[in-house]
Amino acid sequence: MGIIYIGSLLLFAIGCGIMVTGVIFLLTRQERKKATLSVIIGILLVISTMIIPKLLPSVEDERIVQVDKKSLIEIEIGYRCSIIDKYAQMTFIYEGNKRIEVEEVCNQYSLGNEYKIAYRYEKGKFMIRNED
Repeated sequence: MGIIYIGSLLLFAIGCGIMVTGVIFLLTRQERKKATLSVIIGILLVISTMIIPKLLPSVEDERIVQVDKKSLIEIEIGYRCSIIDKYAQMTFIYEGNKRIEVEEVCNQYSLGNEYKIAYRYEKGKFMIRNED
């Protein structure tokens, strides 16, 4: 995950650099064709860098987490249980339609204890996988 993040930052910086170089060449009226081409390439690199995170597949993993805080709330699609590890600065989420099902998952974890949580990372959230 870190390699993709660093790679996209580098791609963004290269795209901005190429774009700025093209704009400077256009303003100083030097080599118009190369300047226009570099502006277009720079814009394409910046746009592709913004799209890359949305195309990433979900990642599944397990992690040992200390439960510092947990909450059960009602959301539009049902209910959500949030498990927070302050040290790792991570929030693990379990969502479901039935309150009883979400409460059961949430009650598996008690405050102050460490647990091994299987999760799936998708769309910027750590979703708990319920292993029944």
